[in-house]
Amino acid sequence: MLRSARLSREEYVGEWFPEPLLADPHRDPERSVKLADSVSTAALLLERLSPLERAAFVLREVFRFDFAEVASTGAFGPHPGGAPLAEAAATG
Repeated sequence: MLRSARLSREEYVGEWFPEPLLADPHRDPERSVKLADSVSTAALLLERLSPLERAAFVLREVFRFDFAEVASTGAFGPHPGGAPLAEAAATG
């Protein structure tokens, strides 16, 4: 029996891949749905903005740049899409 086990053993050659991580068992399904809805809403919002407005929005809302910092990038005038940015934030 031991001899047959030794002969039938296969050597794995190649890269080892760890087991997939299991989802957190304490995760709240309602929170997951709300997060997915907010991400969908944000994606729709960003699609409605022009590329410059989108850049200003991301710099302002994600990276917390103030308006002067956004304007200092050189891509915007003194008011980096202030009205569209405020309008986009109000609709989101």
